[in-house]
Amino acid sequence: MDRMDRMDRATSPDPTWRKLIGILDTMTDTAVKKLTNDLETPPPREMPSILDFGHDLDDRIEKIHGLFQKYYIEPTAHDVLCGLMLHESIITSPVVAELPEWLKGLDRFRRNFLGHLRSPVPEVPSPDFTNPTNTESAKPTLESTGGVKRKGPDVASPENKRSPKPHTGLIPRSTTERDKCVERDGNKCVLTGIKDPEVYHIVPFAWNKSMSNAKKAFNLRHNILYLFGPEFSEAVKADLHLKSDKTLVLGASDYAWNMVSLTPTAHDWWGKAYWGFDPVEVRPSKKTGKKKQWEAVLLFRWTYRHPSLRDEKRKGCPTLNMEKDEAGNSQLGEFLEEVRQWEKGQQAPNIQRPDGDDLFLHNSTTGDVRSGDQVIIKFGSEVDAQRFFRLMQIQWAYIRLHAMSAAAESVSLHDDETSSSGLVFGNLAYVDEQDSQERIQDWLMRATSPPPIRTS
Repeated sequence: MDRMDRMDRATSPDPTWRKLIGILDTMTDTAVKKLTNDLETPPPREMPSILDFGHDLDDRIEKIHGLFQKYYIEPTAHDVLCGLMLHESIITSPVVAELPEWLKGLDRFRRNFLGHLRSPVPEVPSPDFTNPTNTESAKPTLESTGGVKRKGPDVASPENKRSPKPHTGLIPRSTTERDKCVERDGNKCVLTGIKDPEVYHIVPFAWNKSMSNAKKAFNLRHNILYLFGPEFSEAVKADLHLKSDKTLVLGASDYAWNMVSLTPTAHDWWGKAYWGFDPVEVRPSKKTGKKKQWEAVLLFRWTYRHPSLRDEKRKGCPTLNMEKDEAGNSQLGEFLEEVRQWEKGQQAPNIQRPDGDDLFLHNSTTGDVRSGDQVIIKFGSEVDAQRFFRLMQIQWAYIRLHAMSAAAESVSLHDDETSSSGLVFGNLAYVDEQDSQERIQDWLMRATSPPPIRTS
Protein backbone atom coordinates (compact mmCIF):
# COMPACT_ATOMS: atom_id res chain seq x y z
CA MET A 1 0.00 0.00 0.00
CA ASP A 2 1.70 3.21 -1.17
CA ARG A 3 1.20 6.72 0.29
CA MET A 4 -1.54 7.69 -2.22
CA ASP A 5 -3.55 4.62 -1.20
CA ARG A 6 -3.07 5.54 2.44
CA MET A 7 -4.29 9.10 1.86
CA ASP A 8 -7.44 7.75 0.18
CA ARG A 9 -8.04 5.32 3.03
CA ALA A 10 -7.44 8.05 5.64
CA THR A 11 -10.70 9.73 4.62
CA SER A 12 -12.63 6.44 4.89
CA PRO A 13 -15.66 6.57 7.20
CA ASP A 14 -14.50 3.24 8.65
CA PRO A 15 -12.71 4.07 11.97
CA THR A 16 -10.67 0.84 11.73
CA TRP A 17 -9.11 1.99 8.46
CA ARG A 18 -8.36 5.46 9.86
CA LYS A 19 -6.64 3.91 12.89
CA LEU A 20 -4.62 1.54 10.69
CA ILE A 21 -3.55 4.38 8.38
CA GLY A 22 -2.43 6.35 11.41
CA ILE A 23 -0.14 3.49 12.40
CA LEU A 24 1.20 3.04 8.86
CA ASP A 25 2.02 6.76 8.61
CA THR A 26 4.52 6.31 11.44
CA MET A 27 6.36 3.61 9.46
CA THR A 28 8.89 3.96 6.65
CA ASP A 29 7.91 2.93 3.10
CA THR A 30 10.27 -0.06 3.34
CA ALA A 31 8.64 -1.26 6.55
CA VAL A 32 5.17 -0.84 5.03
CA LYS A 33 6.18 -2.87 1.95
CA LYS A 34 7.57 -5.65 4.14
CA LEU A 35 4.41 -5.73 6.25
CA THR A 36 2.22 -5.81 3.13
CA ASN A 37 4.26 -8.65 1.65
CA ASP A 38 4.07 -10.62 4.90
CA LEU A 39 0.30 -10.22 5.03
CA GLU A 40 -0.12 -11.27 1.38
CA THR A 41 2.17 -14.29 1.67
CA PRO A 42 0.22 -17.40 2.72
CA PRO A 43 1.49 -19.21 5.80
CA PRO A 44 3.79 -22.18 5.04
CA ARG A 45 1.92 -25.41 4.55
CA GLU A 46 2.44 -28.23 6.96
CA MET A 47 4.43 -30.90 5.16
CA PRO A 48 2.12 -33.82 4.26
CA SER A 49 2.79 -37.21 5.73
CA ILE A 50 4.54 -39.82 3.63
CA LEU A 51 1.52 -41.95 4.65
CA ASP A 52 -0.92 -39.59 2.92
CA PHE A 53 -2.60 -41.95 0.46
CA GLY A 54 -5.60 -39.75 -0.29
CA HIS A 55 -8.16 -41.63 1.78
CA ASP A 56 -8.97 -42.64 5.37
CA LEU A 57 -6.10 -44.90 6.39
CA ASP A 58 -7.93 -46.93 9.05
CA ASP A 59 -10.83 -47.60 6.70
CA ARG A 60 -8.45 -48.66 3.92
CA ILE A 61 -6.54 -51.03 6.22
CA GLU A 62 -9.79 -52.73 7.16
CA LYS A 63 -10.79 -53.11 3.50
CA ILE A 64 -7.39 -54.40 2.40
CA HIS A 65 -7.19 -56.83 5.31
CA GLY A 66 -10.52 -58.33 4.29
CA LEU A 67 -9.48 -58.62 0.64
CA PHE A 68 -6.14 -60.22 1.52
CA GLN A 69 -7.94 -62.83 3.62
CA LYS A 70 -10.59 -63.44 0.97
CA TYR A 71 -8.11 -63.98 -1.86
CA TYR A 72 -5.36 -65.64 0.22
CA ILE A 73 -2.79 -62.92 -0.45
CA GLU A 74 0.40 -63.03 1.59
CA PRO A 75 0.80 -59.71 3.46
CA THR A 76 4.26 -58.77 2.18
CA ALA A 77 5.30 -55.20 2.88
CA HIS A 78 5.16 -54.41 -0.83
CA ASP A 79 1.65 -55.77 -1.40
CA VAL A 80 0.22 -54.28 1.81
CA LEU A 81 1.56 -50.82 0.98
CA CYS A 82 0.32 -51.20 -2.60
CA GLY A 83 -3.10 -51.96 -1.18
CA LEU A 84 -3.01 -48.80 0.92
CA MET A 85 -2.06 -46.75 -2.14
CA LEU A 86 -4.66 -48.15 -4.57
CA HIS A 87 -7.13 -45.66 -6.00
CA GLU A 88 -10.58 -45.81 -4.40
CA SER A 89 -12.26 -46.54 -7.73
CA ILE A 90 -10.16 -49.69 -8.03
CA ILE A 91 -10.93 -50.97 -4.54
CA THR A 92 -14.66 -50.60 -5.13
CA SER A 93 -14.46 -52.06 -8.65
CA PRO A 94 -16.66 -55.10 -9.45
CA VAL A 95 -13.52 -56.85 -10.70
CA VAL A 96 -11.61 -56.46 -7.42
CA ALA A 97 -11.14 -60.25 -7.51
CA GLU A 98 -8.25 -59.44 -9.86
CA LEU A 99 -6.38 -57.87 -6.91
CA PRO A 100 -3.67 -60.60 -6.77
CA GLU A 101 -2.82 -59.97 -10.43
CA TRP A 102 -2.90 -56.19 -9.92
CA LEU A 103 -0.35 -56.48 -7.15
CA LYS A 104 1.94 -58.56 -9.35
CA GLY A 105 1.61 -55.98 -12.12
CA LEU A 106 2.45 -53.13 -9.73
CA ASP A 107 5.55 -55.01 -8.61
CA ARG A 108 6.68 -55.39 -12.23
CA PHE A 109 5.98 -51.70 -12.87
CA ARG A 110 7.97 -50.70 -9.76
CA ARG A 111 10.97 -52.79 -10.75
CA ASN A 112 11.05 -51.43 -14.25
CA PHE A 113 10.42 -47.83 -13.20
CA LEU A 114 13.08 -47.71 -10.49
CA GLY A 115 15.37 -50.10 -12.31
CA HIS A 116 15.71 -47.77 -15.27
CA LEU A 117 15.81 -44.51 -13.32
CA ARG A 118 19.58 -44.27 -13.56
CA SER A 119 20.73 -43.49 -17.09
CA PRO A 120 21.78 -39.87 -17.74
CA VAL A 121 21.04 -38.09 -21.01
CA PRO A 122 24.44 -37.90 -22.78
CA GLU A 123 26.05 -34.57 -23.62
CA VAL A 124 27.64 -35.88 -26.83
CA PRO A 125 25.73 -35.16 -30.05
CA SER A 126 23.73 -37.91 -31.66
CA PRO A 127 25.57 -39.72 -34.49
CA ASP A 128 25.37 -38.07 -37.89
CA PHE A 129 23.28 -40.61 -39.76
CA THR A 130 23.30 -38.44 -42.91
CA ASN A 131 27.00 -39.09 -43.40
CA PRO A 132 27.37 -41.64 -46.22
CA THR A 133 30.50 -43.00 -44.60
CA ASN A 134 28.49 -44.04 -41.57
CA THR A 135 27.69 -47.62 -42.43
CA GLU A 136 25.64 -48.12 -39.30
CA SER A 137 22.66 -46.29 -40.76
CA ALA A 138 21.45 -44.48 -43.81
CA LYS A 139 18.34 -43.14 -42.10
CA PRO A 140 18.46 -39.61 -40.61
CA THR A 141 17.17 -38.46 -37.24
CA LEU A 142 15.75 -35.01 -36.56
CA GLU A 143 18.84 -34.14 -34.54
CA SER A 144 21.08 -34.70 -37.57
CA THR A 145 19.00 -33.31 -40.41
CA GLY A 146 18.23 -29.80 -39.24
CA GLY A 147 14.72 -30.42 -40.51
CA VAL A 148 11.41 -30.21 -38.68
CA LYS A 149 11.91 -29.76 -34.96
CA ARG A 150 10.28 -32.16 -32.56
CA LYS A 151 7.30 -30.62 -30.77
CA GLY A 152 6.02 -32.07 -27.51
CA PRO A 153 2.28 -31.88 -28.28
CA ASP A 154 2.79 -33.11 -31.86
CA VAL A 155 5.29 -35.88 -31.22
CA ALA A 156 2.97 -38.45 -32.75
CA SER A 157 2.70 -36.70 -36.11
CA PRO A 158 4.54 -38.52 -38.91
CA GLU A 159 6.99 -35.69 -39.62
CA ASN A 160 8.15 -35.70 -36.00
CA LYS A 161 8.72 -39.43 -35.58
CA ARG A 162 12.31 -40.43 -34.90
CA SER A 163 14.10 -43.04 -36.98
CA PRO A 164 15.70 -45.97 -35.15
CA LYS A 165 19.13 -47.26 -36.07
CA PRO A 166 19.00 -50.25 -38.38
CA HIS A 167 20.41 -53.47 -36.94
CA THR A 168 19.67 -52.34 -33.35
CA GLY A 169 16.21 -50.79 -33.71
CA LEU A 170 17.17 -48.19 -31.07
CA ILE A 171 16.87 -44.42 -31.22
CA PRO A 172 19.45 -42.04 -29.68
CA ARG A 173 18.55 -39.72 -26.85
CA SER A 174 17.75 -36.17 -27.89
CA THR A 175 20.51 -33.72 -27.03
CA THR A 176 18.16 -30.92 -28.09
CA GLU A 177 15.70 -31.79 -25.32
CA ARG A 178 18.57 -32.29 -22.89
CA ASP A 179 19.78 -28.76 -23.61
CA LYS A 180 16.26 -27.41 -23.04
CA CYS A 181 16.21 -29.05 -19.60
CA VAL A 182 19.64 -27.65 -18.67
CA GLU A 183 18.58 -24.15 -19.74
CA ARG A 184 15.27 -24.43 -17.87
CA ASP A 185 17.05 -25.49 -14.66
CA GLY A 186 19.67 -22.73 -14.93
CA ASN A 187 22.53 -25.14 -15.73
CA LYS A 188 22.60 -26.34 -12.14
CA CYS A 189 21.37 -29.20 -10.00
CA VAL A 190 17.88 -28.33 -8.78
CA LEU A 191 18.79 -29.58 -5.28
CA THR A 192 22.41 -28.62 -4.59
CA GLY A 193 22.82 -25.66 -6.94
CA ILE A 194 26.02 -27.21 -8.32
CA LYS A 195 26.76 -26.08 -11.88
CA ASP A 196 27.13 -28.32 -14.95
CA PRO A 197 24.75 -31.07 -13.77
CA GLU A 198 23.76 -34.19 -15.62
CA VAL A 199 20.22 -34.62 -16.95
CA TYR A 200 18.00 -37.59 -16.10
CA HIS A 201 14.64 -38.85 -17.23
CA ILE A 202 11.75 -39.31 -14.79
CA VAL A 203 9.83 -41.95 -16.74
CA PRO A 204 12.57 -44.14 -18.24
CA PHE A 205 13.79 -43.44 -21.76
CA ALA A 206 14.29 -47.21 -22.07
CA TRP A 207 10.50 -47.64 -22.22
CA ASN A 208 10.32 -46.28 -25.76
CA LYS A 209 13.84 -46.30 -27.17
CA SER A 210 12.77 -49.20 -29.41
CA MET A 211 9.45 -50.39 -30.73
CA SER A 212 9.75 -53.68 -28.86
CA ASN A 213 10.23 -51.79 -25.58
CA ALA A 214 7.36 -49.44 -26.40
CA LYS A 215 5.06 -52.45 -26.80
CA LYS A 216 6.20 -53.78 -23.42
CA ALA A 217 5.56 -50.39 -21.82
CA PHE A 218 2.12 -50.42 -23.38
CA ASN A 219 1.41 -53.66 -21.49
CA LEU A 220 2.29 -51.92 -18.20
CA ARG A 221 -0.04 -48.94 -18.70
CA HIS A 222 -2.85 -50.36 -16.54
CA ASN A 223 -0.69 -50.05 -13.44
CA ILE A 224 -1.02 -46.27 -13.64
CA LEU A 225 -4.80 -46.72 -13.44
CA TYR A 226 -4.55 -48.88 -10.30
CA LEU A 227 -2.79 -46.17 -8.26
CA PHE A 228 -4.15 -42.95 -9.75
CA GLY A 229 -7.58 -43.64 -11.22
CA PRO A 230 -9.02 -43.32 -14.73
CA GLU A 231 -8.74 -39.55 -15.33
CA PHE A 232 -5.06 -39.38 -14.37
CA SER A 233 -4.32 -42.59 -16.27
CA GLU A 234 -5.86 -41.27 -19.49
CA ALA A 235 -3.80 -38.07 -19.25
CA VAL A 236 -0.52 -39.97 -18.81
CA LYS A 237 -1.36 -42.35 -21.64
CA ALA A 238 -1.93 -39.31 -23.85
CA ASP A 239 1.38 -37.77 -22.71
CA LEU A 240 3.35 -40.94 -23.51
CA HIS A 241 1.19 -42.14 -26.44
CA LEU A 242 0.07 -45.34 -24.74
CA LYS A 243 -3.61 -45.16 -25.62
CA SER A 244 -3.30 -47.78 -28.34
CA ASP A 245 -0.65 -50.18 -29.57
CA LYS A 246 -1.23 -48.57 -32.98
CA THR A 247 -0.11 -45.11 -31.81
CA LEU A 248 3.16 -45.99 -30.04
CA VAL A 249 5.90 -43.42 -30.62
CA LEU A 250 9.64 -43.88 -30.24
CA GLY A 251 11.13 -41.32 -27.87
CA ALA A 252 7.74 -40.39 -26.43
CA SER A 253 9.36 -39.89 -23.00
CA ASP A 254 12.47 -38.13 -24.35
CA TYR A 255 11.36 -34.53 -23.76
CA ALA A 256 12.45 -31.81 -21.35
CA TRP A 257 9.16 -32.13 -19.45
CA ASN A 258 10.32 -35.65 -18.51
CA MET A 259 13.81 -34.56 -17.42
CA VAL A 260 15.44 -32.98 -14.39
CA SER A 261 18.98 -31.72 -13.68
CA LEU A 262 20.85 -33.39 -10.81
CA THR A 263 24.36 -34.23 -9.72
CA PRO A 264 25.31 -37.88 -10.31
CA THR A 265 25.44 -38.52 -6.56
CA ALA A 266 22.00 -37.08 -5.90
CA HIS A 267 20.71 -39.08 -8.83
CA ASP A 268 22.24 -42.35 -7.62
CA TRP A 269 20.47 -41.93 -4.30
CA TRP A 270 17.24 -41.04 -6.10
CA GLY A 271 17.48 -44.27 -8.08
CA LYS A 272 17.95 -46.18 -4.82
CA ALA A 273 14.86 -44.49 -3.36
CA TYR A 274 16.81 -42.80 -0.55
CA TRP A 275 14.90 -39.63 -1.40
CA GLY A 276 12.17 -38.44 -3.75
CA PHE A 277 10.33 -35.43 -5.14
CA ASP A 278 6.94 -34.96 -3.43
CA PRO A 279 4.73 -33.01 -5.91
CA VAL A 280 2.67 -30.17 -4.40
CA GLU A 281 1.01 -28.16 -7.18
CA VAL A 282 1.24 -26.49 -10.58
CA ARG A 283 0.63 -22.74 -10.49
CA PRO A 284 1.20 -19.59 -12.56
CA SER A 285 4.62 -18.14 -11.89
CA LYS A 286 4.63 -14.94 -9.82
CA LYS A 287 7.74 -13.60 -11.54
CA THR A 288 6.81 -13.46 -15.19
CA GLY A 289 8.07 -11.33 -18.04
CA LYS A 290 6.18 -10.66 -21.22
CA LYS A 291 5.40 -14.35 -21.65
CA LYS A 292 3.36 -16.13 -18.99
CA GLN A 293 5.20 -18.90 -17.16
CA TRP A 294 4.08 -21.81 -15.04
CA GLU A 295 5.86 -23.59 -12.24
CA ALA A 296 5.71 -27.05 -10.74
CA VAL A 297 6.21 -26.96 -6.98
CA LEU A 298 7.91 -30.00 -5.41
CA LEU A 299 9.18 -30.88 -1.96
CA PHE A 300 12.45 -32.71 -1.44
CA ARG A 301 11.81 -35.68 0.88
CA TRP A 302 14.18 -38.18 2.45
CA THR A 303 12.37 -41.51 2.56
CA TYR A 304 11.73 -43.72 5.55
CA ARG A 305 13.05 -47.22 6.14
CA HIS A 306 11.98 -49.24 9.14
CA PRO A 307 15.13 -50.62 10.86
CA SER A 308 13.72 -54.15 10.78
CA LEU A 309 13.33 -53.84 7.00
CA ARG A 310 17.04 -53.12 6.43
CA ASP A 311 18.43 -56.53 7.25
CA GLU A 312 21.17 -57.19 4.66
CA LYS A 313 20.82 -60.96 5.13
CA ARG A 314 17.11 -60.85 4.42
CA LYS A 315 15.96 -62.38 1.17
CA GLY A 316 12.67 -61.39 -0.40
CA CYS A 317 10.20 -58.85 0.86
CA PRO A 318 9.36 -58.84 4.62
CA THR A 319 5.80 -59.11 5.88
CA LEU A 320 3.60 -56.42 7.41
CA ASN A 321 0.85 -58.50 8.94
CA MET A 322 -2.41 -56.65 9.45
CA GLU A 323 -3.80 -59.18 11.97
CA LYS A 324 -4.13 -57.65 15.44
CA ASP A 325 -3.17 -59.43 18.64
CA GLU A 326 -5.20 -59.37 21.87
CA ALA A 327 -3.74 -55.99 22.76
CA GLY A 328 -4.85 -54.57 19.41
CA ASN A 329 -1.34 -54.36 17.95
CA SER A 330 -0.14 -55.52 14.54
CA GLN A 331 3.05 -55.46 12.49
CA LEU A 332 1.50 -52.92 10.15
CA GLY A 333 0.29 -50.72 13.01
CA GLU A 334 3.74 -50.70 14.60
CA PHE A 335 5.33 -49.83 11.26
CA LEU A 336 2.95 -46.92 10.65
CA GLU A 337 3.61 -45.57 14.12
CA GLU A 338 7.37 -45.74 13.51
CA VAL A 339 6.86 -43.66 10.37
CA ARG A 340 4.77 -41.09 12.25
CA GLN A 341 7.38 -40.75 14.99
CA TRP A 342 10.16 -40.36 12.41
CA GLU A 343 8.18 -37.62 10.69
CA LYS A 344 7.83 -35.72 13.95
CA GLY A 345 11.62 -35.49 14.11
CA GLN A 346 13.90 -33.57 11.79
CA GLN A 347 14.02 -36.37 9.16
CA ALA A 348 17.18 -34.79 7.81
CA PRO A 349 19.86 -33.71 6.90
CA ASN A 350 20.89 -37.33 6.78
CA ILE A 351 19.46 -40.74 6.12
CA GLN A 352 21.21 -43.98 6.93
CA ARG A 353 22.02 -46.43 4.18
CA PRO A 354 21.72 -50.19 4.79
CA ASP A 355 25.51 -50.32 5.39
CA GLY A 356 25.13 -47.81 8.22
CA ASP A 357 26.72 -44.79 6.51
CA ASP A 358 24.98 -41.43 6.78
CA LEU A 359 24.13 -39.57 3.58
CA PHE A 360 24.18 -35.80 3.11
CA LEU A 361 23.22 -33.47 0.30
CA HIS A 362 24.52 -29.94 0.66
CA ASN A 363 23.55 -26.69 -1.02
CA SER A 364 26.28 -24.06 -0.85
CA THR A 365 23.68 -21.29 -0.51
CA THR A 366 21.06 -22.75 1.84
CA GLY A 367 23.06 -25.43 3.70
CA ASP A 368 22.11 -29.08 4.14
CA VAL A 369 19.23 -30.22 1.96
CA ARG A 370 16.38 -31.20 4.28
CA SER A 371 13.00 -32.86 3.98
CA GLY A 372 10.47 -30.18 3.12
CA ASP A 373 12.84 -27.99 1.12
CA GLN A 374 10.91 -26.53 -1.80
CA VAL A 375 12.01 -27.09 -5.39
CA ILE A 376 10.37 -24.98 -8.13
CA ILE A 377 10.70 -25.93 -11.81
CA LYS A 378 9.50 -23.31 -14.30
CA PHE A 379 7.92 -23.96 -17.70
CA GLY A 380 6.88 -21.86 -20.64
CA SER A 381 3.51 -23.60 -20.91
CA GLU A 382 0.94 -25.03 -18.54
CA VAL A 383 0.72 -28.17 -20.68
CA ASP A 384 4.38 -29.05 -20.14
CA ALA A 385 4.17 -28.15 -16.43
CA GLN A 386 1.20 -30.51 -15.99
CA ARG A 387 2.98 -33.29 -17.89
CA PHE A 388 6.05 -32.92 -15.69
CA PHE A 389 3.90 -32.85 -12.57
CA ARG A 390 2.00 -36.03 -13.47
CA LEU A 391 5.23 -37.93 -14.06
CA MET A 392 6.59 -36.67 -10.75
CA GLN A 393 3.43 -38.02 -9.06
CA ILE A 394 4.18 -41.46 -10.49
CA GLN A 395 7.80 -41.10 -9.36
CA TRP A 396 6.78 -40.22 -5.78
CA ALA A 397 4.35 -43.12 -5.51
CA TYR A 398 6.99 -45.65 -6.52
CA ILE A 399 9.79 -44.04 -4.52
CA ARG A 400 7.64 -44.35 -1.38
CA LEU A 401 6.64 -47.90 -2.18
CA HIS A 402 10.19 -48.92 -3.04
CA ALA A 403 11.63 -47.50 0.16
CA MET A 404 9.01 -48.37 2.77
CA SER A 405 8.52 -51.94 1.58
CA ALA A 406 12.29 -52.56 1.77
CA ALA A 407 12.18 -53.34 -1.93
CA ALA A 408 15.02 -50.91 -2.60
CA GLU A 409 17.57 -53.39 -1.28
CA SER A 410 15.88 -56.50 -2.67
CA VAL A 411 16.09 -55.65 -6.39
CA SER A 412 18.93 -57.44 -8.12
CA LEU A 413 21.31 -55.13 -9.98
CA HIS A 414 21.48 -57.21 -13.12
CA ASP A 415 18.22 -59.08 -13.58
CA ASP A 416 17.35 -59.99 -17.13
CA GLU A 417 14.18 -60.74 -19.02
CA THR A 418 14.18 -64.40 -18.05
CA SER A 419 14.59 -63.80 -14.34
CA SER A 420 11.90 -64.32 -11.74
CA SER A 421 11.83 -60.60 -10.98
CA GLY A 422 9.22 -59.88 -13.62
CA LEU A 423 11.43 -57.42 -15.52
CA VAL A 424 10.41 -56.93 -19.11
CA PHE A 425 13.03 -54.58 -20.53
CA GLY A 426 16.11 -56.77 -20.25
CA ASN A 427 19.15 -55.74 -18.23
CA LEU A 428 18.39 -52.99 -15.74
CA ALA A 429 20.00 -49.59 -16.05
CA TYR A 430 21.27 -50.17 -12.52
CA VAL A 431 25.06 -50.24 -12.30
CA ASP A 432 27.27 -51.79 -9.64
CA GLU A 433 28.82 -49.61 -6.97
CA GLN A 434 32.27 -49.51 -8.53
CA ASP A 435 30.95 -48.30 -11.86
CA SER A 436 28.70 -45.82 -10.05
CA GLN A 437 31.64 -44.31 -8.17
CA GLU A 438 33.72 -44.06 -11.36
CA ARG A 439 30.87 -42.17 -13.04
CA ILE A 440 30.59 -39.78 -10.09
CA GLN A 441 34.36 -39.17 -10.07
CA ASP A 442 34.31 -38.49 -13.80
CA TRP A 443 31.60 -35.87 -13.31
CA LEU A 444 33.48 -34.27 -10.39
CA MET A 445 36.56 -33.92 -12.57
CA ARG A 446 34.45 -32.01 -15.12
CA ALA A 447 32.48 -29.93 -12.62
CA THR A 448 33.43 -26.30 -12.06
CA SER A 449 32.22 -26.22 -8.44
CA PRO A 450 33.06 -28.10 -5.21
CA PRO A 451 31.69 -31.62 -4.71
CA PRO A 452 27.92 -31.64 -4.14
CA ILE A 453 27.87 -33.86 -1.09
CA ARG A 454 29.68 -34.75 2.05
CA THR A 455 29.57 -38.10 3.79
CA SER A 456 30.36 -39.01 7.37
